[in-house]
Amino acid sequence: MCASLTHTAPSSTSFASPGISQPTWMESPQGTVVQIQGNTLINMGANNYLGWTHHPRLVKAVQEAAFTWGVGAGAVRPINGTLQPHIALDRAIATFYNAEAALAFQSGFAANLAVIPAVAKAGSIIYSDAWNHPSLFDACHLAVAQASVTHKIYPHSDLNTLKAWLSEKPRHQDALIITNGVFSMDGDLALLPELVQLARRYNAQILVDDAHGTGVMGQHGRGTVDAFHLSHEIDILVGSFSKALGSVGGFVVCSQAICQQMLANAHPYLFSTALPPTVVACNQQTLRLLQEEPEHQAQLWQNTRYFSRKLNEIGFSHQSQSPIQPIYIGEESLALALHERLHQAGVLAPVLVAPTVPQGAARLRLIVTAHHRQAQLDTVLAILEKEARALGILAAKRV
Repeated sequence: MCASLTHTAPSSTSFASPGISQPTWMESPQGTVVQIQGNTLINMGANNYLGWTHHPRLVKAVQEAAFTWGVGAGAVRPINGTLQPHIALDRAIATFYNAEAALAFQSGFAANLAVIPAVAKAGSIIYSDAWNHPSLFDACHLAVAQASVTHKIYPHSDLNTLKAWLSEKPRHQDALIITNGVFSMDGDLALLPELVQLARRYNAQILVDDAHGTGVMGQHGRGTVDAFHLSHEIDILVGSFSKALGSVGGFVVCSQAICQQMLANAHPYLFSTALPPTVVACNQQTLRLLQEEPEHQAQLWQNTRYFSRKLNEIGFSHQSQSPIQPIYIGEESLALALHERLHQAGVLAPVLVAPTVPQGAARLRLIVTAHHRQAQLDTVLAILEKEARALGILAAKRV
């Protein structure tokens, strides 16, 4: 249990910028309990789903790679920055996903910036879900700027609108449907089976950014696409080492043809220094861990189901399909007030307001991890219920 502590410095909300309370800096390693400005808080804000930021095998892999390969690649990959570990990682990713090819990047953001402009053809159309990650929109903007590409944004998971737009395009016109696998603000999943049906019917390709599904969803953490048994129906999969896998970096899983397009045209590959060999070695080890230690993923889902059920019992209308557990408030001032009360009581619960989320849709975004103990989750639930009732967010509890 985390005791309520008195602040000796301004809380995170004192530094609020539009959309999210930032910056919040840690005075301790990333874990289920953290130190912030002299205060001890239960951490419900990290993407460290499997709790792997300090996994002994990953730490050892980094140490060994540093002694052998040094701390930097020294160049961009197409010149002389491709080291043997980079080739091994690309092959390991492709093997893990049973795909033709894969290419690792400095981040999931960089992976999206690499693949979308590289594969977008002049005269083609891109269809994006309105709640996609900003990196996908930035990549689409680049594609529009670099070629005669049309970019259309359909309302979140509105398949009727998407179907109507697809039916209007000539069948021979190239089209790409882009969606997150897990949407990071609400924790809901893309309607992938329906999207696949539309893509095949109207001759379109599909790209799934599964940053929040990697290591979380599917068999051995292969992601949302695998969870829907659609691995051979998706044209491009973008994944991340930066969230559940505890490291940093992103990757694209695709056909050999698409990989060759990236090798020739992707700016993050051509013009940015390659991932450090220490990170590359760590990332390759994470793929082994997903297969050799499935108990982490199992524990994550046990904790997620428990926490989600308890939130519903408290009185929050709760529909999340992932470890991302949003607490919908609506009014920005109420969301900020609840965030501050939780902070004072020893819970780190990030608050999201406009423009990160739509106006009037303010929320707290809590994230459950495999390393949270049930006692910690119970403490968070008790504090959340108490403070939400005090603010009138939840009705007063009947005695």
